[in-house]
Amino acid sequence: MEVLIYGSREIDILDVSISDILNAINKDFSLNYWSILWIEAISKSNNFNILEIEENVNKKKNILNFNYKDLMNFNEDISIYNELFLIGNYEKNYNPIHKTDAEIFENNDIAIELIDSSFWVIKTKNIDLINSLIKLPGAKIE
Repeated sequence: MEVLIYGSREIDILDVSISDILNAINKDFSLNYWSILWIEAISKSNNFNILEIEENVNKKKNILNFNYKDLMNFNEDISIYNELFLIGNYEKNYNPIHKTDAEIFENNDIAIELIDSSFWVIKTKNIDLINSLIKLPGAKIE
C-alpha cells in the first residue's frame, strides 16, 4: 500500500519532515536497518560535505546504511532535503540485487521517497505501519 503525505495545506511548503515520519514509524515499530539509495540535500554547515555524499550515493551507487539512531543524527546535519529515497527493514540492510523500484518496494519493509521537496510517497505492506503514518498532517492512502 501507499501513503502520500502533502503536509498541511495552510502553507505552501511541505511541513512534514523525514524526522516526523521516522518518529511516527519508530514510536510503535522497531525498524533499525535503514539505507539511503538517493539523496539531494542542503547541509546545515560547510563542515558536512553533502556534495560528496550525493556523489557517492547518486553517481557511484554507494548505499548509505544506518541504524535508526545514526540516521536521526545524520538528519541533524541536513537543512533541506530536495530528493530522498530511503528504505527501512526490520532485520537486514538493503540488498542491492534489487534494481527496479518495484523490486525495491516488494523486497523491503518500507520505502520512503521525497519527490521534488513537495510530497512524500511511502510504500509498505504493513497495515499497522500505514495506520501510524496516516496520522501525519496531509497524509492519505492511495
